[in-house]
This record gives sequence, structure tokens and C-alpha cells, in this order.
Amino acid sequence: MFYQVEDLATQKQQGSGVGLALTKELVQLLNGTIEVSSKPGAGTNFSLAFPITREAKVQEGELIPTAESAALAAVSPEISKVPAAPAAQASLAGSGQANAGLPTLLIVEDNADVRLYLTACLGTLYHLLLAKDGQEGIELAIDEVPDLIVSDVMMPVKDGFALCETLKNDERTSHIPIVLLTAKADFDSKITGLRKGADAYLPKPFEQEELLVHLEQLLILRKKLQVTYRNLAAADQASASEAPEIENVFIQKLRQEVLAHIAEEDFGIVHLQRALGISRTQLHNKIKALTGQSTTEFIRLIRLNKARELLLTTDLNISEVGYEVGIGNPAYFSRIYAETYGESPRQTRK
Repeated sequence: MFYQVEDLATQKQQGSGVGLALTKELVQLLNGTIEVSSKPGAGTNFSLAFPITREAKVQEGELIPTAESAALAAVSPEISKVPAAPAAQASLAGSGQANAGLPTLLIVEDNADVRLYLTACLGTLYHLLLAKDGQEGIELAIDEVPDLIVSDVMMPVKDGFALCETLKNDERTSHIPIVLLTAKADFDSKITGLRKGADAYLPKPFEQEELLVHLEQLLILRKKLQVTYRNLAAADQASASEAPEIENVFIQKLRQEVLAHIAEEDFGIVHLQRALGISRTQLHNKIKALTGQSTTEFIRLIRLNKARELLLTTDLNISEVGYEVGIGNPAYFSRIYAETYGESPRQTRK
């Protein structure tokens, strides 16, 4: 079992116990035994015994595994299948363009061994960003707006609870699902994490498959919510019970800003990010996470929904409706309208 402490603030952290867990798995892999004897106040002794055999066979061209690779493979057989590239490309400042196209996952963990293990577990499934403490994790989450966050609880500078509370109350990052991993597995700590906004709370040691399933399900839930947010953005059709209040407010703010300038053909991403006071990356990643659309597609959806409303409630001709919603090319307006609603503007009017 991993080493646990009651309170990181009052005790010096000496380790997470990962080394002992790896040792146990390695001993079992080599058909050995491990025993412990301990006396309170006196100390603890670990005894390891290995059988001496001459049965190992190395085929021609076969690589002999190192102790490190064998230990990691023992903890999780899947690690031996993980290419070295993702782990090498990921860094404490982020992993650049590695694994572009995959969901982005931020790992916040102060223990280098655990970071390495999580990178090996997740590196082929996600584009990874790495942070070594809670404060660095908060800053990286705000700058990059990842799709998911996996964070330790007991860390220097700011712990996982502070990270969770900060990000869940920030409009730029409130939507990001957060999974807390910690050796503090008692009931009160778990409740504290959930009250801070954590979407899942897993005690260490954790099963790799359990973590992967949690992350997968959180992404599936996010995709289901995207339909609600798109409806809210297009026509204000979602109720507060269907969408978290902070996300509801954010989408409504975006929608009202676009509607206020809907006749301006040049109104776009730059104007929207300036109005909200956030960066282009933050705006794009937030809208993409909430609606599954790019910022350009999001703005166009609001324009077209307004156009549909005008076609049904006014006597403006089709070209005039296009001008009213900031689309000055009638042919382009008719084409994208038909692509969105499955019928031409003329058919809608009938």
C-alpha cells in the first residue's frame, strides 16, 4: 500500500510509497518473497528473497529487460506496450504538438515517479500536459483549457482541493472535469474533494482500468451536454436544471454579445474575445468543450438561428434577412442555411 500521511501541512512528505509498490510487484514477477518486521519507535525491516534458477532462455535478438522496465511492466502490463515518444515529448510546461487531435489531459502531480506512471498509462490516449504542483496546474489549466484534469491532492504551494475550487469557480475553466487521486482515502477527505467540485475521487493505489473508465465516461457525459449547450446558444431552449449555472451564464453572455452585433458582417472571433477579456485559445477551447463547435461555427449558428426566426416572423425577403444577420452574400447565405437546417430559406418561409 502507498505511504499515507495525515496532514501534509504539518508533516514533511518523505515519499508516496510508489517505490515499495514497484518492489513488491518486481519481487512477485521474479517468484520471490518479501517480508516485513516492524516495531513502533524502533524501525522497520524489509527482507527480500529470490530463488536461484538457471531456467531463463534468451532467444536470439531478444532484448533483456532492465529492472526499471520490468518493474513498470509488473505494475501494469499495458506500460510495456506504450511507445516512448509520448513520455519523452510531455514536459512540465506541456507536451507541445504531441498527440495532436487527441483529447487534452492535464496531469498535476508533485511526485516524479507517479507522473511517469500516469504518463505511461495515458500517453497513447491523450495529449498530455504536466504540472508539478497545484499552482502550476492552475496556471496551465487557465492558459491551455484542457479537456480533462487528473490531480493529486497533497501537493506543495497549492493542494488538489485548492486547485479544484479555483478552477471550478473560474468561468474559463469551470467546465473541465477533474479527477482527484490521493492517498487520503478517508470519508471526510473524499467529501471535501467532491464539495470542491471534483467529478471523481480515486484513492491510491488505483487500478489503471478504473481511471481510464472514469476519464472515458466523463468525456461521454461532456459530449451529451454539448447538445444542451448548442440549443442554449442557438435559441435559449435549455433550462437551468439542464446546464450548470456558470456554464449557462457563459453561453448566454456569448449569445447576447453576438446578437448585439449580428448585423455586422465583420464581427468575429477577435471582437468576441475582446468583449469577454479572454485569449483566443481560451475562447476556442471553452466553446469547443461546451458545444463541440469552433468559435466561427458557434457565431454562425447564432446568426442562422436568428435568420430562421426572421424568415418565420417578418416579411423581409431572403437577401434582406441575410443582411440583417451579417451575411451579405445571398448565395452563401442560402447554402449554409440549407446545410444547417436541411431546407432552403424559401422552403422555411412556406
